[in-house]
Formats: sequence, C-alpha cells, structure tokens
Amino acid sequence: MKKVLFEESQKNVQILAVVPAVITTILFGVLSFLQVLLHKPVGNNPAPDWLLLVFFFGSIIGFIVFSSQKLKTQIREDEITVSFGFFARKKVINISEVKSISIRKYDAIKEFLGWGVRFNLSERCYTVAGSDGIEIELVNGKRILVGTQKPLDADLAILNYLPNKIIA
Repeated sequence: MKKVLFEESQKNVQILAVVPAVITTILFGVLSFLQVLLHKPVGNNPAPDWLLLVFFFGSIIGFIVFSSQKLKTQIREDEITVSFGFFARKKVINISEVKSISIRKYDAIKEFLGWGVRFNLSERCYTVAGSDGIEIELVNGKRILVGTQKPLDADLAILNYLPNKIIA
C-alpha cells in the first residue's frame, strides 16, 4: 500500500433522523413496559407481548446500527477508498481510473434527496453532513461525490500529490 495523502472518518449524526429513532424507541419501550411488565393492555385491541418486544428491541438495534455508521474516506498515492456503514460495500478506485478530482459545494437535499449512499441521474454520492465534497470523475465517465468536513485538507492533498488530476 502506498502513502496515505488524506484520511477522514465522519460519524452519521443527522438530527432529523436521530430524533424520530429515539422517540420510536422510547414509545415502544413505554408500551412494552406497561403491557409486559405491568400487565396493563395498551389500547382496545392490544398487540401480543412478543410483538411489542420485537418492535422495542428492533428499534434499539436499528438505532445502534444507524448511529454507529461512519463514512470513511482515504486518498492514497495509488487508490481512493470510500466506505459507509455496515451495508454499503467498500468502494476502491484505482488512481489510474481517475480522470479528474476536485472539491466542490453541493446540496444533499436538492441534488441527492438526502444523506447516505445516494444516486442521481449523473452521479453516486456518499454523504453524512455538510455541503463540501470531493468530486471524482472516472475515465469511464462515471462521477462520484464524497462528502467531506475537511475540504481544505482534501484540496491540499489533491494539489500536492495529484496535480495531474485537477481540472481547470
């Protein structure tokens, strides 16, 4: 493996997603407590105890999985790697496949309808927050945008080590 030029790890901390997940977990926790432990049926037609417990523990597991996801970006002399969470495969891009690389501003909502691993008509995007991204155009015409909270560090690495990949 070659020298690491840029490295970043971003935690997934989207408040708009965390708040509903916490509320859901608390709700199923209270309902489970009332019905299973206090033996007070919830509603006119209560759900079976096992179902409440499945939803409660499922929401806890979902919250843990969601909140522990990280976007990891690494630019090396020979490759760029991007990984996001448990379910997205690690993307490895050989530098020889890169036509151009640059830093650009973007709007996750307008361009990709949110955060995470996203697609639009012309580009794949990996993002958790912010509006700065590393845009990579491949020689095959595909484009990949990787969100970054360190645009200046990424730009410096690109300028110093990959100057032949910069577009004017």
